[in-house]
Amino acid sequence: LPENLHLLAASMAFTCGIDRVSLLVFDPVRCTEVASSTHPIVDRKIGQGRMLIRLATSFVRGNSSRVQYRVGKPSTIEETLVEPLETYLSESGCRAIDCQLVPSRPQHPLTDPVVVIIAEQFTLQRLDADTHVRLPEYRLDALREEAELVLLGLLGGRRGRRLSRMPWTQQRTALLVAAGVTASVLAFWPITLRLPVEGHVVAAQQVRVFAPAPAVIDQILVDDGETVRRGQLLAKLSSNSLETEFQRTLGDLATARTRLAALQATRGRRSDTTRGGEANRPLSQSDSAADEAILKIEIASLETVRDLLQRQRDELNLASPLDGVVQRWDLQPTLAMKPVAFGEHLFDIYSPDGGWNAELELPDADIGYLAHDLRGPLAVEVRLRSHPDASYRADVKDVDHVATINRTGRSVLRMRVPLVHSGHSLRSSTDANRDRVENPITEIDRNALAGASLDGYLDCGKRPRILVWFRKLIQWYRTGSWLE
Repeated sequence: LPENLHLLAASMAFTCGIDRVSLLVFDPVRCTEVASSTHPIVDRKIGQGRMLIRLATSFVRGNSSRVQYRVGKPSTIEETLVEPLETYLSESGCRAIDCQLVPSRPQHPLTDPVVVIIAEQFTLQRLDADTHVRLPEYRLDALREEAELVLLGLLGGRRGRRLSRMPWTQQRTALLVAAGVTASVLAFWPITLRLPVEGHVVAAQQVRVFAPAPAVIDQILVDDGETVRRGQLLAKLSSNSLETEFQRTLGDLATARTRLAALQATRGRRSDTTRGGEANRPLSQSDSAADEAILKIEIASLETVRDLLQRQRDELNLASPLDGVVQRWDLQPTLAMKPVAFGEHLFDIYSPDGGWNAELELPDADIGYLAHDLRGPLAVEVRLRSHPDASYRADVKDVDHVATINRTGRSVLRMRVPLVHSGHSLRSSTDANRDRVENPITEIDRNALAGASLDGYLDCGKRPRILVWFRKLIQWYRTGSWLE
C-alpha cells in the first residue's frame, strides 16, 4: 500500500505539472504523512515535515474543505491557518499551495479520520498569472478512491479489497505469511490443559471389616443397606482350632489347680507331724514347697493364655464400630456359612451423614504434567455416570506420593476430592447461577452415592495450544521413540 500511494502521488504530480503532492492521514490521535511525490528541485528537511503536519492539522480543525493560496495573490484564509501557513511557506520556499480534504468536510472532523491532499508549486514560471495550483478534477475520483483505501487500511477495514489489487504472486506470499503467523499464534496461544480422570464415590467416614482369624462364618445378622448402631452385633464366626486350643488350655489350667491343691494338702499334714522341732523336719517337705511354686507359675501362665484366647473368641463376634450402613451387595449369599482367611475383607460400614469423597485415579503417564502444579491447589471437575447432566467442581485435597496398581492392573496416581462434608456439598456448575440450590449432590439418593463411578477432568493450568491438541502424539513419541 505505501508503494502504491507513492506511485499515485508521483503520477499525479507528473500529470498535473505540480512539483510535489503529499498525502496525509489525520485521525483523533495524530496526523501522519503516508506518501509524497519527489522532484529534483524539492529538498524537504525534517523540520519542514513537522511544519507540513502542523499545517494539515490546523486545516482539518478549521471549517474549510479546501484552501488555495499563491504568494503575491490575494486570498481569503481562516485566521487559524495564517500563522502555520506563513511559517511553512517561508521555511520551505513553496510559492503556491492547494489543500483539500478527502472525503470533503466530515460531520465530526475531530473523531472521523480523513485524508489531507496538499499540492505544492515551487516555481512560479510554471503557473499562469491568474490561476492557483490545483489538481485536475478528472483525477479527484481516483484520488478519493485511493484515499478511502488509506482510511480503511489504517483502521483495519477492507483488507481484502487492497489484497485483490496486488499481483497474484504477492497475494500468495501475503496469504502464506498471514497463514503462518496465524498458525503460530494459535499454536502457542495458551489454553487450559485438562487431564481425564476416573474414580468412584466413597464415604468420608468408612470402616472396612476384616476377618480377625481363619474361621467359618456361622451367622450373618445384617444385610446390605441395613442401618446399624455402634456396638451392634453384625456376624458370628467360629474357629475349630481356636476353640480346641481354648478348651485344652482350660483343661490344663484345671489340672494344674488340682495338683496345687493336692500338694498344699499333703504339705499341711506333714507339717503337723514335724512340729516338735526344725531340725527334725524331713527333706521331702522342702521339695514339696518347690513343686508348689512351680505349679503357681504354671497356673498364672495358663490363665494368661486363657484370657488371650478368650479375647480372640470374642473378636469372632463382629460388632459395628460406628453408626452407619452396611455395604456389600452379595453379603448373605457370599459369606453365610463360608470359611474365610485371616485378614479377608468381609464388608464395609459407612456413615451417610459424615460426608463423601471422590477417589480419583490419574494414569502414571500423565503425572509429569502435575510436576509444577502439586505445590498449589488442583481444580477438578467430575460427573456422576449415573447423573451426567450435572458436573461438580472442587479442589483436590490429598495426592499420593507414589503410583500404585489399581484393580485393572494399571499404574495410577490416586487423589482424593471432598464432595460433601458435614452437610455442605459441592455446588453444581450447572446450578451456579441459582442460589436456591445449596446442596445439589445430596438430592441424590445416599445409597446410590456409595461406590458410584465418576468421570472428570483435572485442571492443569494454561499450556500452549499445540501441546494440548497433540498431547497424546507428543507423549507417544517421547515414550516410544527411544525404545526403537
